[in-house]
Parts: sequence; C-alpha cells; structure tokens
Amino acid sequence: MASGAACSNGRSPPPPCPWRPERVGAAHPLGLRRAVALADYTTWRVGGEAQWFAEPESRAQLQALLAWATEQQLPWGVIGAGSNLLISDRGLAGLTLCNRRLQGVELEASTGLIEAEAGEPIPSLARRAARAGLAGLEWAVGIPGTVGGAAVMNAGAQGGCTAEVLQSVTVVDPQRPDAPFELSARQLDFDYRHSRLQLEPLVVLAARFQLQPGHDPAAVGQRTSANLHSRTSTQPYQQPSCGSVF
Repeated sequence: MASGAACSNGRSPPPPCPWRPERVGAAHPLGLRRAVALADYTTWRVGGEAQWFAEPESRAQLQALLAWATEQQLPWGVIGAGSNLLISDRGLAGLTLCNRRLQGVELEASTGLIEAEAGEPIPSLARRAARAGLAGLEWAVGIPGTVGGAAVMNAGAQGGCTAEVLQSVTVVDPQRPDAPFELSARQLDFDYRHSRLQLEPLVVLAARFQLQPGHDPAAVGQRTSANLHSRTSTQPYQQPSCGSVF
C-alpha cells in the first residue's frame, strides 16, 4: 500500500449510497460522518464516497471507531495522506478512517530514538530529525505520506527506505481494539515496498525509529534540503498525482 495508506481490508466498492451527504451530527461521540467524498483525501484527487468516515484525533478515538465497525460487522480501511492510493468512483463500503490528525513526536537527541504517531507527516519528521542532528531520514523529506503509511509499505526514496531506520510499530487488531501490541522491524518481514502489515488486518498507531545521533544539524539539514530540491525540481510535486507516478 501507499505511504499514505494502510490496510484496506480487501473492501470492494459499495452499491450507490442511498442517502445524500450529511453529517451524522457534530455532537456524535465518535465523530462519524457518512457519504464523504474521498477525492478530497487523496493526492490523485479522485475517488467516490465513503459510506462511513471519521478522522480520529487520538488513539483512544481510533480504537473506539474500530470497535464500532467490528460491532456493526462493517468492513474498514485506513488512509493517511492519501498518496499511492487510487479509489474507485464507486466509493468504499463500510468505515474509512483517515489518521492524519493523529500527530505527535517524542525525540531523544542524545540516543537518536524517535517515536511518532501514525498520522505524523514523514516530511515534517525528516525536518525535525535534521534540526536535532539525527541522520537517517534525509531521504524522506519529499515523500507525501505519513508515518503509518511509510511503515505499511516500507516507503523509500533517494536510496533510503523505512526498513533501514524503523525499530518497531505499535499496532491494534480491530477484533481486540483495547489491546495494542508491538511488532519489531524483524517481525514486519520488510521487502521492497512491502511489509507484513499489507497482509494482516492490523492498524498502525505509532512507530519508533532509531536514527544516528551526534551529527551536525546544518549538514543533515543541507542533505535533507538537497533531497527535497531534487524531487521538486524534477517532478510536478504540487500537481495531483499518486506521489510516485506522474
């Protein structure tokens, strides 16, 4: 899957939605909406409606939404920044979760350890690491995706990839949404643009990275900026696309 997408749970497009777009209600405790146009949430700017849609702002809310989908026996899927993701104009049945509001970073400059929430943008994480003098994410600055999506698909660019720096992920099984657990990088069976997470119905909550501490922030920042310039000067970065094919 894409750098901005996670497990789609093998969903097929639904029949035409019998209702017009409307909010379930601003006061709905889970923040559910229905008949939401997914074209607004993909970098290709195409896609039909999600039968049910939510943008959780915390792990607890995401876990509650997964529990709701399980109770309702609905298929579910997770998207992040929406890159490398092509959604049919027929839309998606069940519940679609967009995790891009699940942001947050804990960084230890002395050890090079970083923990980031699944919705944290990879470019922002790369810049933050550079400012702290942590080497290892310079390649990621031009990827239009999230931490969760990067872990799922082993995102990479400029000769680097997620598998080289990822230490572990925290995931949850929608069948047991109250019991998050950790998988090490070795357990993820990384390969080129592939991980175990593409094959199992698990949702990434957060990821931990081990970077190289003690580098000159200016030097790391220069390499990071050079990688971004290489991408933006040769690709239509601001135009609708999947993020890797133009």
